[in-house]
Amino acid sequence: MAGKFEKALDEIDELIRLNPEDGFYYFVKGTVIYHSGSSIRDALSMFEYSLRLKPNLVENHLFMGYCKMCEGKFYDAIAELNSFIEQKGNEPNSYLMEALCFMAAGDKTKAQELLEKAVALAPALTAQAVQQQFNDLVFNQMELPEKIKIALKAAASDVISLFQKGISEVCHK
Repeated sequence: MAGKFEKALDEIDELIRLNPEDGFYYFVKGTVIYHSGSSIRDALSMFEYSLRLKPNLVENHLFMGYCKMCEGKFYDAIAELNSFIEQKGNEPNSYLMEALCFMAAGDKTKAQELLEKAVALAPALTAQAVQQQFNDLVFNQMELPEKIKIALKAAASDVISLFQKGISEVCHK
């Protein structure tokens, strides 16, 4: 793990030592682990523990969805993303990630529907921004197992293709 992440984790561990019942610090630790790319399983454990301590910290569901997606558990990821959306409200990036999961699971129709929701919420969204979102939240985070990486990259390509083909239609509905 890179030095900056190690230093951040040391500081967070100290905060956890001082505040062991504060779920927010476990959420922060999970986020650092996720962004360091070191362990999906460790990040997921932190988010799950954080949620037990602080059920109203709905961002845990968002990152649990990302982790489960990176494990290839696409429907579990969708359930977590839905929990986030239900509690937080409409958020375009969540719909993009759900679209990616549905595409990876083989449900192109549902992926298109979610992509349309994302565009309706963020009309200035571009194919390049969608690809960057996928890169930032999935492909640049973890060393994914090859089978999952192939499935997600193919799904991302399909979502981008849908986006490029249907964007004018979606924007003018």
